[in-house]
Amino acid sequence: MATKETKKAKPAAAALSKKTGYHGKHVIIRPYISEKSQRLFSDNQYSFLVTPDANKVLVREEVERTHGVHVKAVTITKIKMKTKRYRGKPTSFKPKKKATVKLAPGDKLDIA
Repeated sequence: MATKETKKAKPAAAALSKKTGYHGKHVIIRPYISEKSQRLFSDNQYSFLVTPDANKVLVREEVERTHGVHVKAVTITKIKMKTKRYRGKPTSFKPKKKATVKLAPGDKLDIA
């Protein structure tokens, strides 16, 4: 007779997404501060560098959970790989992913 193996329960993840089931590490790496992103502060929009596997749902959930605000819209942009010269040799920088988050009226983030 074959015995049934009991499956071990998976540990509960703190960052488990309701919609996607994502239970990895944090999606947001850091705020993305540039001249353009600082101009968007007045329109209640904030930019973040995110992990390459991030999507709009994950970014929305993490911003709402960590900052306690209501997110109205999320746009994601890929920043292409750039090649610059360092000591006369061409050097390439990794491509990045940027998420711009628009908050509901009345909500603010203290980033800058």
